[in-house]
Amino acid sequence: MSMSSIPSSSQSGKLYGWVERIGNKVPHPFLLFIYLIIVLMVTTAILSAFGVSAKNPTDGTPVVVKNLLSVEGLHWFLPNVIKNFSGFAPLGAILALVLGAGLAERVGLLPALMVKMASHVNARYASYMVLFIAFFSHISSDAALVIMPPMGALIFLAVGRHPVAGLLAAIAGVGCGFTANLLIVTTDVLLSGISTEAAAAFNPQMHVSVIDNWYFMASSVVVLTIVGGLITDKIIEPRLGQWQGNSDEKLQTLTESQRFGLRIAGVVSLLFIAAIALMVIPENGILRDPINHTVMPSPFIKGIVPLIILFFFVVSLAYGIATRTIRRQADLPHLMIEPMKEMAGFIVMVFPLAQFVAMFNWSNMGKFIAVGLTDILESSGLSGIPAFVGLALLSSFLCMFIASGSAIWSILAPIFVPMFMLLGFHPAFAQILFRIADSSVLPLAPVSPFVPLFLGFLQRYKPDAKLGTYYSLVLPYPLIFLVVWLLMLLAWYLVGLPIGPGIYPEESPENKTGIVRCDLIDCANNFKEITTMPARSLCQNFLNNILAPLHLYRQKSLIDATNAVINGASLTLTSIGRHLTSTASVKNKIKRVDRLLGNRHLQNEVSTIFQRITQKITRGMSRVVILIDWSAYHASRFQLLRASLACDGRSLPLMSCVVPSSQTANADVHERFLESLAECFSPGTDVIVITDAGFQGRWFQQLRSRGWTYICRVLGNHYYNVGNGWEKVSDSGTKASTTAIYLGEGLLGRDKNAQHEGHFYLYKSKPKGRRFKRSKERATRPSVTAKARTAGKSPWFIFTNSTEFSPKQVMKLYSRRMQIEQNFRDEKNPRWGFGLRFGASHSSGRVTVLSLIATLASIIMWLSGFSLENKGIHHKYQANTVKHRRVISLLKLAENVIRHSPLILNTLSLDAGLKVLQQRYTNMIMVY
Repeated sequence: MSMSSIPSSSQSGKLYGWVERIGNKVPHPFLLFIYLIIVLMVTTAILSAFGVSAKNPTDGTPVVVKNLLSVEGLHWFLPNVIKNFSGFAPLGAILALVLGAGLAERVGLLPALMVKMASHVNARYASYMVLFIAFFSHISSDAALVIMPPMGALIFLAVGRHPVAGLLAAIAGVGCGFTANLLIVTTDVLLSGISTEAAAAFNPQMHVSVIDNWYFMASSVVVLTIVGGLITDKIIEPRLGQWQGNSDEKLQTLTESQRFGLRIAGVVSLLFIAAIALMVIPENGILRDPINHTVMPSPFIKGIVPLIILFFFVVSLAYGIATRTIRRQADLPHLMIEPMKEMAGFIVMVFPLAQFVAMFNWSNMGKFIAVGLTDILESSGLSGIPAFVGLALLSSFLCMFIASGSAIWSILAPIFVPMFMLLGFHPAFAQILFRIADSSVLPLAPVSPFVPLFLGFLQRYKPDAKLGTYYSLVLPYPLIFLVVWLLMLLAWYLVGLPIGPGIYPEESPENKTGIVRCDLIDCANNFKEITTMPARSLCQNFLNNILAPLHLYRQKSLIDATNAVINGASLTLTSIGRHLTSTASVKNKIKRVDRLLGNRHLQNEVSTIFQRITQKITRGMSRVVILIDWSAYHASRFQLLRASLACDGRSLPLMSCVVPSSQTANADVHERFLESLAECFSPGTDVIVITDAGFQGRWFQQLRSRGWTYICRVLGNHYYNVGNGWEKVSDSGTKASTTAIYLGEGLLGRDKNAQHEGHFYLYKSKPKGRRFKRSKERATRPSVTAKARTAGKSPWFIFTNSTEFSPKQVMKLYSRRMQIEQNFRDEKNPRWGFGLRFGASHSSGRVTVLSLIATLASIIMWLSGFSLENKGIHHKYQANTVKHRRVISLLKLAENVIRHSPLILNTLSLDAGLKVLQQRYTNMIMVY
């Protein structure tokens, strides 16, 4: 088959010819990405060698390009080559969709459907029909980019027009107009969330809804359908000439069998859609979000691509059986194999593309370019119309090199949303500018996996087409769409039309100047609220699932109290109340906290919350090291039994139980506590429990019955026997040395009813040259006594039921027990921690709620510090450049960022940080 081109002497014809000639000289996409990888490697090596970096305007941190030719780069690249390829997100979705759509084409469903549609459509309006269907198909997200282009070609073929024109019209609709929608789709949800977070830094009450762009984007469908149809009819198709396809490619009149098949397929389609509707429309539908019962987000939205594939499969199967295209079971896989053969070239091309994208992301080149250009635009001082044109052009340029639109908006939004708000624009208006730029250039972006896919579709009708041919044909759509779309937005802005329900380009629709000045006094008054909002958002995002069983009011109050403690409140009623971020009076805020602490329902739900905390943190860990200890609360009126997860640095508090002091070390309390803790761990989890000398008697039996490993210290008058007769633990000090030794296997306790088998180890630490001095600033605490100092200097006599570890490893694991003491200090100490010691609560229920708030605050701050350290932000808060050890604690790092640079918290995801911790945990904790 062939496609004739009509030469043009016009300037536009010369431009398209020049683009085609230049583009066709570009190597095959496979080789092109190989060359780009080489260029990228050399560029990163040069930038890294000269120490070039850019300063991120969002948080002030340097963006450094990582050298792909370094040892670090090699160590990253080699283990990830296969992962980069197999994990390339569009690959699986595209192949799966081709599997479904290809089956529909091979059984004859799509050609028959196109002929049926063509009989009711005037060929003159085919361009507009294809474009409108393409815009409507955006509800299926990326699936539309795979399905619509071939369908557009078939529709044009059915009405006797050039199939390449239909292909390009469909590409324009699903590509250049990707974010123009009649309905609310996933793009609205994703971008509005990013915009809301960015706007909160300037105005905490600002919320960008998923419908805030709806009026403009729905109107864009009408305008762009007309513009795209005119481009197709007046520019594209005249350049293509008359279609000269073979006779076997022309669609024939439908047979009776095909008509019957279409009727059957139509009935099956309606039944399928009805079944899905029954699972989505009802409020308790099984495809809605299981917690909030919403449609967006929900399993339905997340699973839209598999549902489309299933739809194609079911309807194609019905059509094939009805028309006897499918006669045997073996026909089905054969028909699905054929379209996959055509994807072989695409799969080969994706391999270097996936490597390039992964290397581009790992080296920080994308972020480096984005931050550099953003800084230039931000410092240019543009305002009004030049500002939003500049943002659109910058976004278009970045979208040519970074495939993920949400990733680009995550970089741009924290800078430009507040900037546009200062200029008087609504955040949703800045979001529209980005959406226009992002989608307009999608068919041109060389890093997009859909460009080679579109080229493959083009080569079905023009086998000799190359990349230059594709670019010269599709170029009019992005250029004209971008200009028309921006002019449409400009007209929208000048006239003052709403861009969404109740949303105008300017924050105040009565203000026609486009400039709304920020009152500096109001900003100063609201500064505390603005800077505490990122921490609250962090709390809410991380704790939502944990607190799901609670009533919504108790959820909000608990999150607000946790945020108050994180932002400087002590664990006392009045301090938490005074630090609440609310416009209510201080008196009412304190009363609100008082009601929270005394809430009986919350006190009864605390144990469930602790279990959900433990489950979330330890999920996926094959081994956990748990520290358990008692601590006195509120002048020793209460005792708190706590389990913490040993980590690198501070431990993470997991579960607590507050009881009267008379029940300290009670075996029944221990049993209930361990039972509650055991319910949190996944089956097969290796649990190692570490305790001090306060746990004796039935404790070892309780741990052993659960199959847990214990490493416990023994003190005092206990007796042990390792084959040399009974010896007193306190007399073993003469055997101790600064090298850990194994005493042997034996029995602990002479009472036959309370004997325990295990292994004994002994170690005496080197003197550190310290001596006790009473502080001149505060009274001596009861725990600092001569008895406690003596116990601290005595050798470690360790009893364990494990044979896995060497003496040195046993002592190293036991040494982590001090982390829980630091945890208690963080919670109780008024100078170094949350100051729970100053609390005056007189009931165990209120103390339990305070302990829960302290636990939530500690976890949020620990994970924040951990995530910040992984980003390298800790270097900003330390004078030295030591790389091999931690200079400031994770909690101190989090405190510094919360106090001085709270907007950095907008870049964090505690769930992502927790996932990293879960992956690293075993290697982190088992370091000797």
